[in-house]
Amino acid sequence: MSITGQSINTRNADIPVYGVVAERHGLRDVLENIRHHRLTLLSAPPGYGKTTAIADYALQSDLPTAWHSLQERERDLPAMYWHSLQSLEFIAPGISVTAGQLTSPDESAAYIASYLREHLTQHAIYVMDDLHYIAAAPQVERWLRELVRQLPPTCHLVLISRALPDLPLAELIARGDVLAIGQEQLRFTAEDASNLAIKVGANLPDSDLKDRVQHLEGWPVGVAMSLRPLPADLQIGLLRGSGGPEALFDALANGILKSLPP
Repeated sequence: MSITGQSINTRNADIPVYGVVAERHGLRDVLENIRHHRLTLLSAPPGYGKTTAIADYALQSDLPTAWHSLQERERDLPAMYWHSLQSLEFIAPGISVTAGQLTSPDESAAYIASYLREHLTQHAIYVMDDLHYIAAAPQVERWLRELVRQLPPTCHLVLISRALPDLPLAELIARGDVLAIGQEQLRFTAEDASNLAIKVGANLPDSDLKDRVQHLEGWPVGVAMSLRPLPADLQIGLLRGSGGPEALFDALANGILKSLPP
């Protein structure tokens, strides 16, 4: 989980780079299984450190990684297709140069899969972040389903989203092709909080950290915020109020609303 972050071009792949990241040994062990699956799904609500976890893993992995951060405009198939080609250039040079005009979702997905099958000489990761942007966009969802179906085993696709994408998951799971990572695996443990506290210079006893993690139900962004100086009223709501993560959200929302003019 990060405290601050920015997106920069790292190793020629647009992997987000964060200033302070907690060492999460348990989660790291789970993420190591990405290389053994054709498809990995990270699905959880905001604030669970989905992007941070995968970005940190990719930066430390020996596998080259193509990073594709989706935007709202990629609900349009041409925008999605060309951004995908540009992202994949890092692991499959020339893929956008030899691409023809966009035709159907099936044919464009087949072109990408075929190029990767022929030119991807080593195992690599393709990350698609913020996949929830394309929910209920029929053409793009069809393109993604076909891409998942045809990708070669050397390309490990990682989909990050707030909700599960529209994919034939039952079939993929039956073949052992899917690694699913959700809230339970992403929740902070007391050890995670302790590692982050050391990095940010928060000198707190283990019992206090354990209480914070328990009170916030392991919500990573809430735990990270609790280690930073906060206004007294927010600290009270965050650490001693009721409602866990929901209490933190209410406190932040109320503070923002009070600062706005009538």
